[in-house]
Amino acid sequence: MEGNFVAMYTVDAQKCAMCWGCISVCPADAIFQGKSSVLINPDLCDNCGLCEKVCPTGAIVNEDHSETAPQQSARKDIIISEPDTVRECDVVIIGGGPGGLSAAYFASRAGFSVCVIERREKFGIPVACAEGISTEGLTRVFEPKREWISTTIEGALIFSPDGEELFVDHPRAGFVLNRPKMESGIAEMAKDSGAEIFTSTQALRISGKNFAESVIAKRNGEILKIYAKYFIGADGIGGISRRWAFPQKQIGLMDIETCAQVLLKTEEITENIPEFHWGSEIAPGGYAWVFPKGKNLANVGLGIVPSIAKNSPQEFFKNFIARRFSKYKIIERRDGIVPTTMRFKPPGRGNLLLVGDAALFTNSISGTGIDTALFSGKIAAEVIAEMHGQSYIKMLKEYDNRWKNSLGRQLDLYARLRNGILKLSDEEMNKIAGMLRRQLSGRKWTALNIPKIVRDIVFFNPKLLKIARHFL
Repeated sequence: MEGNFVAMYTVDAQKCAMCWGCISVCPADAIFQGKSSVLINPDLCDNCGLCEKVCPTGAIVNEDHSETAPQQSARKDIIISEPDTVRECDVVIIGGGPGGLSAAYFASRAGFSVCVIERREKFGIPVACAEGISTEGLTRVFEPKREWISTTIEGALIFSPDGEELFVDHPRAGFVLNRPKMESGIAEMAKDSGAEIFTSTQALRISGKNFAESVIAKRNGEILKIYAKYFIGADGIGGISRRWAFPQKQIGLMDIETCAQVLLKTEEITENIPEFHWGSEIAPGGYAWVFPKGKNLANVGLGIVPSIAKNSPQEFFKNFIARRFSKYKIIERRDGIVPTTMRFKPPGRGNLLLVGDAALFTNSISGTGIDTALFSGKIAAEVIAEMHGQSYIKMLKEYDNRWKNSLGRQLDLYARLRNGILKLSDEEMNKIAGMLRRQLSGRKWTALNIPKIVRDIVFFNPKLLKIARHFL
């Protein structure tokens, strides 16, 4: 973890019930038992927010000072001083990940003055995902640059709970990204188009009640206040944008997957062929993955649903890596969380549009989200450009409709199906895998109709059909 990576979470020892629930869900092993409370190691904390969500007493709190955010902590009396610098622009984007940078590029290219607030010093670091993306998912937004790509995806190996293997031969199916280089590249494109990007800058507060008026941030010890007409929240599931837009909506442990992942070096992988391992003993509620990155490197990890898993993601990961590899070297940890629940409707509030994970725009079954972040950032910027001067209500409605009519409906179906998938036994998963082997193996694919495959799975299993029958 980067030495300047600052943990936003603190513990009120007087409130701590010492139930240790937060320790079991922390994907980074950053929380440990102290004498009278849990303690958080800021050098390991990746700010995923799971500890805050699981704490029954509110003892773990986030340094979030949004006016509409719950202020139930010992830090609620923090007073933000008068700003040292005041700025004004057309669009403020909170978060400089794929969604925020995509929005910055397209908004600045449309002629708007854009300011991006990003807490990290370097884009894409730390990496907290498997870095996989489909060819369509990337090319619908950007023409890939060579340096963005670690390697191509030419198929997939899928292992059912009984260990049976399905090989899907699919040349040019996608890419395993070099996410830091991709994000840095898009940031340069945005700056070349006129966007101003503030790195190492922590957004502290969104001011305004029904409509956002300004963002207050801290940079190099100074307070920065930026006024704008439009705002885009791209700061993830734990960011201030989501909490300002939906202060009463809580994300539960059934709504996320906690992920343990490493970048490792090993010769025991097949280049260009990712692996997916399913089963309740491997990753309850989720799956394990191996994404080769070339040069004997791979992102290896798994995601679990913390509310149904009996052990921490780290324990499941240790077991998986021990059974999958005999010789390897761990280069770095890449833990994180993935929202896997129904998106916010509408995806924003007033003049603030949410994109990517902040809007819960992820695939609830696969957990993928880079493609939806890039695409939603593009749509948000385009809607602002086209609806400029019209009411915020119309703008938000147009954004919601465009998302729904592009990817939204399909992702909504996946979110509903997830509840049924979580109830499937390993035996039922084995039967579905057998059906897929009959459909997909033995031929070379140039394009897979994923919605059709999902529908075939639904009609094959009565539990899923009961859930999805109103949406197919």
